[in-house]
This record gives sequence, structure tokens and C-alpha cells, in this order.
Amino acid sequence: MPKTFTLVTRTLVTFLAFAALGFASLATTTATVSPQNANTPKPPKKKLTGGSNFAQYAVRDASNRLIAGGATRAVGDESLAVNAKAHEAYDAAKYDEAIAGFKRLTELKPTSALAFYHLGVSYETVGKNKEAIEAYRKAAAILGKSDMNDDTKAVKAMSYYNMANALTADNQPTEAIEAYKQVVTLMPGEAVIYNNLGLAYAASDQATEAVESFKKAISVNPEYVEAHFNLGLAYHDLEDKAGAQAQIKALEDLKTPEATEKATQLKGLKN
Repeated sequence: MPKTFTLVTRTLVTFLAFAALGFASLATTTATVSPQNANTPKPPKKKLTGGSNFAQYAVRDASNRLIAGGATRAVGDESLAVNAKAHEAYDAAKYDEAIAGFKRLTELKPTSALAFYHLGVSYETVGKNKEAIEAYRKAAAILGKSDMNDDTKAVKAMSYYNMANALTADNQPTEAIEAYKQVVTLMPGEAVIYNNLGLAYAASDQATEAVESFKKAISVNPEYVEAHFNLGLAYHDLEDKAGAQAQIKALEDLKTPEATEKATQLKGLKN
């Protein structure tokens, strides 16, 4: 059985809005689900193969969610109209129109981090990772120059998080590592970030660093099945049989169907 990391599909609402981060002010910038047109499937994510027998799949999707309200409120009528139409286009899965709209919004409001963030989400949704990376980078840079409150901190973290996802999908794991580190700085209590950071390290042939990141994810959430599984894979790659066996036991002790399945997969790895 090949050593294959778990497919970690996750959204930023799971990561931030509903991850018990305690941001009361996020209520004013609630992420809204954008339904996907059943006849317009998302482009498949690129497969990222890491060294040392790691096979990593970059399926950490963009949020596919736009943040309501906030940044363009109380600006000129054209900005308000452009913003509304761009959101409507995105919600209708008319992504080219959404991209054009958010691009126009960034021209009208060049200091709006949300405009660039939404542009990045729209680009990433259609698989234009390089363009998405640039948009997320601009959003983060704008917020880097401002005083941080809970809202701006959350948007900055989401920008770096999606940037890291897009970098991973674009076969740039080293750059993804740096972006994930920025998210860790902003949101140090989120296990999912340490897990994703570990995956990026693994794809960069840095198995030792991957081990430490997976350990950190588990220290934050001891019942994190994917982190235990990925740590077991990392130990197996390092030929640390005792370490791999410890993760098999940890998964078995969780006594859930998912954990049991992952423990069985680890047991089936060839030496």
C-alpha cells in the first residue's frame, strides 16, 4: 500500500468562523455559503507529489465563500453596485463575471483587503492559482499596514490560509510553508494549520519538521485523526517503527470508525 496523506478538504468557515476562535465581532462579517452550480463542477486540484515517498494531494479548497458586508460599506455608489454584482455573479457560479467585478472593485478601492481577498477566492475557484496567490498576497499586505482588530486579523489569516492552499496547489510547498507560518502566528490555537504546515513540510522533503508540526497539531487536538495518521506516515518514512506503531495505537485508542480505518492503513504499509 502506498504511503498517501489524507485528502484534507476544509473551508475557512470550518477553520475560522466555526472553529471556536471567540471572535464576537465576526458576526458582522459572517461568511456566507456560495452554492455551486451542479452543471459547473470545480476544476480538479493539481496533485502535488512530495519527496521521500510522500504523496500529497493539494485539495485544500479555497473557501468558496465570500465575506458579507464590511469593506465596501459607505463608499461610492459605483463601488457598492460593483461589489453587489460581483457577489451575485459568484453565487450564481458565473466566476468570470465575478472575477471581472472584483477586479474592478480593486481598482475603485485599491486599499480594500476584502476586495482583493474576494478576487483571490474567485480566481482559486476556477483553478487560477497564480492569480489567486497574487490577490491574497495583496490583501495580506494591505492589512499588514493597518492596526489589527478582530475583523482585520481574521481576514488577514484567511488571506494567508488561502494563499498557502493556492501555493500548495501550484507546486510551491516552500512558499506555502511561509504562508502557513503567518497563519500560525495569527491563529496559534488551530490544529488544522499545524497539520497543513506538516503536509507542506513533507512535500518539501523536510520530514523531521513535518513530524514536529503533526505533533503540535495533536497537542492542540489529541483526537485529530488526520494528524495522527500523517504523523504515522512521517515516522514510517523516517523508518521509525516505534513512532509509527505509537500512532497506530493512538488511532486505535480513539475507537472511531475513521480512526480504526486509518490505523489499519498504517498497519498495511510496507517496510
